[in-house]
Amino acid sequence: PTPGGGSVAALTGSLAAALAHMAAGLTVGRKRYASAAEEAGRVLDEAEAIRHELVAAIEEDAAAFEAVMAVVRDKSLDEASKNSALEAATIHAGEVPLRGARRSRDAAQLALTIATVGNVNAATDAAVGAIMARSAVQAAGLNVRVNSVSLRDRALAEKWRAEVEALVTETEQLAGAALAVAAERGGL
Repeated sequence: PTPGGGSVAALTGSLAAALAHMAAGLTVGRKRYASAAEEAGRVLDEAEAIRHELVAAIEEDAAAFEAVMAVVRDKSLDEASKNSALEAATIHAGEVPLRGARRSRDAAQLALTIATVGNVNAATDAAVGAIMARSAVQAAGLNVRVNSVSLRDRALAEKWRAEVEALVTETEQLAGAALAVAAERGGL
């Protein structure tokens, strides 16, 4: 049954991007933040693009899982064909959340940027976006890792694991920095 953890990771990442977008929207066009207008406009556009990508990834992840299950259930395939089809389906099922983790990390960077330069009244919202991005990367990373376990292509599996580890570490740092900025700017 779907949706599963990968879809929820994509949804969570889309919420992170939505919060960065909202904070940027409260910055663009405000006299007080004129010096940040160009950067806030960039965040506004990029966050919206990420949000759209991650919303689409909700269904894409569910479809990728269903494709793996279809191969598992297919009784018409001989063993070699089944192994080959399962490897291809599993690679796709790992690539979808890996892409989502990358874009969620990007959302965390946008959230930190807008928390730093944007409307002070939305700094905590941006920090919440970074927290959501951190959760999305961790959740997507679990899905990438579980798909890597059954890969016959061990080099690809190790590449995925290393990238996930780097994404998790980077996003944890971004979220921590966004929290610190929001606390400082908000007088918390």
